Amino acid sequence: YAWLGTPEAIGVAPGAPGTPGAASHTGPAETEAMLARLAERLAQQPDDAEGWSMLGRSYLVTGRHADAVAALERLRALRPGDAQALVDLADAKAMLAGRKLDGEPEQLIRRALEIDPRNLKGLALAGTIAFDRGVDRAVATAGNMLEKCGMEKRAPIGDNERR
Repeated sequence: YAWLGTPEAIGVAPGAPGTPGAASHTGPAETEAMLARLAERLAQQPDDAEGWSMLGRSYLVTGRHADAVAALERLRALRPGDAQALVDLADAKAMLAGRKLDGEPEQLIRRALEIDPRNLKGLALAGTIAFDRGVDRAVATAGNMLEKCGMEKRAPIGDNERR
């Protein structure tokens, strides 16, 4: 399913011919054309928050980080309380800064987690920040993340009693 995008393809091996109804894969030229059409539409409909979200995330995935920042800043202006928009913007800004989450990206992540403490991307990025600052802090942060997601905290691997 992961390769072909349809439940009927579960038994199909990677690289095998697809099945009817399988998702088609677009190449870079088609992707760029779709992004250009979306950007043109947003020039005509600048208050379309969903469109800006899609454009920003698409730019982020395609490695166009400066364009992603511009689109996601537009989205933030339209939806200042959108936690997902804030973490996506933090991600794009961190990519522009050489994959560094310090500074503004970290502030955006913190704000996003104040809005939605269970935002998975925000929690993952916060965990990355904690890990970069030291393992002990990362373990504590991971426990806090699990708690926020409603999952059970367990003792670190080394703290389990031998049986």
